Amino acid sequence: MKEADLVSWYIKTTISSIYQTETPWKIITGSSGGCLLTNSLEDANKTRKWSTQSRENAAWYQHEEVGYNYRMSNVIAGVIRGQYDYLEEHIEQKKKVYERYAEGLKGLPIKMNPIVEGTEPNYWLSAIIIDDDAMCKQVRGECDVAYVKEVGKTCPTEIIEKLFIKQEI
Repeated sequence: MKEADLVSWYIKTTISSIYQTETPWKIITGSSGGCLLTNSLEDANKTRKWSTQSRENAAWYQHEEVGYNYRMSNVIAGVIRGQYDYLEEHIEQKKKVYERYAEGLKGLPIKMNPIVEGTEPNYWLSAIIIDDDAMCKQVRGECDVAYVKEVGKTCPTEIIEKLFIKQEI
C-alpha cells in the first residue's frame, strides 16, 4: 500500500485552524477560518450544509437543524492557498528556531516539546517544560501571579520577566 493510500485509509477527517491573532505562530494563516480535509463525501456534504446555516434545499429559508455561517471569502482562501508554495520553507525556518532553543537550553532542567519517532513535526511552536524540582513556588490568580525566588530555581513568570520586561538602570 502506498503512503498516500495509507494516510487516506487511516485518516477519515482532519481539521486545521488558519485563524490568526496578532501573534505570528502559525505556519499558514489567514485572517479567519480553517479547513476540513476528509475522504468522506458524506462528511464533506454535511459540513458544507452546516457552513451555510443548515439551509434546506427549498425556495424559502427553511432550517431543520442548527447551522452556522462559517464560510471564508474567496480572497482569504486565495491568500491562504498562496502560502502552500512556501510551506516547506516556513517549516524549515521554524525548525531552526526549535534547534536554536534546544541547543541554547541544553544542560538546563527543562524538556523541549518532544519529537515522536516516526513522525515529521511542523515545528509551529517551540515549548519547554521546567522540571518540577527546578521550579520555585508560584501561585496564579486570574490576572496576577506571585512567586518566591529561590537560589537555583525558577518559574515561567520569572523567565518572562527577564525576557520581556525592561529592567530599570
